[in-house]
Formats: sequence, structure tokens, C-alpha cells
Amino acid sequence: KLIQPQYLNLTAVSESILMDNLQIFQKNGFDFVVDENAPITQRVKLISLPTSKNWTFGPQDVEELIFMLSDSPGIMCRPSRVRQMFASRACRKSVMIGTALTAGEMKKLISHMGEIE
Repeated sequence: KLIQPQYLNLTAVSESILMDNLQIFQKNGFDFVVDENAPITQRVKLISLPTSKNWTFGPQDVEELIFMLSDSPGIMCRPSRVRQMFASRACRKSVMIGTALTAGEMKKLISHMGEIE
């Protein structure tokens, strides 16, 4: 949570996209307060940002998510920095060359590799 809500410099269109997709922003760890009575472009305030260990996210990630949602409204998507964080964590948990695996671990690894996009 932020100590003080933060105004975002959004256009009317961007603000509308954000308000129409609040659940996607919340699933990404962002939280907002919406004041329907405020002037357009000032209705949304950022009150919480996602953080994860050494990763800090900010308004630029909100803007990227708005851009992505303008192309694909209502579809769950992640900002590029979130995907980078997931990839970084996946690398740390990867199987190293030379590591002995049981037959079950090998099957599980091959199965999961088949699910990668």
C-alpha cells in the first residue's frame, strides 16, 4: 500500500480502459480507488503497487498494461517486467546440467517442457 494515493496522468481513454479492466490490474497486484464524481482524467488514484523481493513496480507498468489492454480488452495479460521476474525465478529453480534425476522427475520435466509457450 502507498502512504498517499497517487494520481496517474492518464488520458480519458486510458482512464476508461483502466476502469473497465480493474480486475486484471488487481490480479497483477495493482489497486486503485475510483471517484466517479471527480473530473475525467482524475477519477483514478493508485493506492497499491505489487512488490516482490528485489522487484518494484510503478506507474510505467500501469501504462504498459493499459496499452496492452487497449489491443486486447478483457484478456488477462502481464506487464513485461512481471514476465521478466517470473523468468528470472524460473531460471533459479531450473535443473542444472549434470543433476541426477529419477525417472519420475524426468517425466515431469518433459511434460512441463511440452506446456511451454
